[in-house]
Amino acid sequence: MNTRRILICAIPLLLSGCASFSSFQWSSLAPWNWFGSDLSVTEQGLGTLTTRTPLTSEGISAAIGSDYHLREGMKMQDGEVVRYFEALKDNKVMLVISGDKGSLARIVVTDPEVSSNAGVQIGAPFSGIFDKAQGHCLAGTGDERGNVDCTAPGSQHIHYVFSGEWQGPEGLIPPDETLRNWTVAQIVWVR
Repeated sequence: MNTRRILICAIPLLLSGCASFSSFQWSSLAPWNWFGSDLSVTEQGLGTLTTRTPLTSEGISAAIGSDYHLREGMKMQDGEVVRYFEALKDNKVMLVISGDKGSLARIVVTDPEVSSNAGVQIGAPFSGIFDKAQGHCLAGTGDERGNVDCTAPGSQHIHYVFSGEWQGPEGLIPPDETLRNWTVAQIVWVR
């Protein structure tokens, strides 16, 4: 009889305690997540996040691991509704994953711990990747206005978005001498 009374009192306390773990990711207890993950951007996507991954919270969480907390939303882009997910680490957006019709279309990486398959990370200098912008880079548009978007050498899907100081006209690419000091602000994968 005493055991039942204790259980009757303990169960509500346990349940209310579990409710306070809203930011806890239970998937982090899975054995494959015990040793962390080494995500990198490749021609196929980000780690195991590829065009075959379902564009759902569950599918994305399984692909990127438990280091991130996901939140999702919808926005208008070029006149169409686009579903997107933001992956946060320490309350900072580190990945933005978007797509249409249930399929992955774009991944924007700002996490300094993630690199491209060539080893390029956030903060890498332009001069360490390119000799010149011509043939590789375009002026950033939309959310990347004021930056420079360069296709990664030998890639069809990976771009590096560089940012830095320049007082020139908007819409133009800074001279190569100026770009040498610019650094990677985003690694972007596009379908």
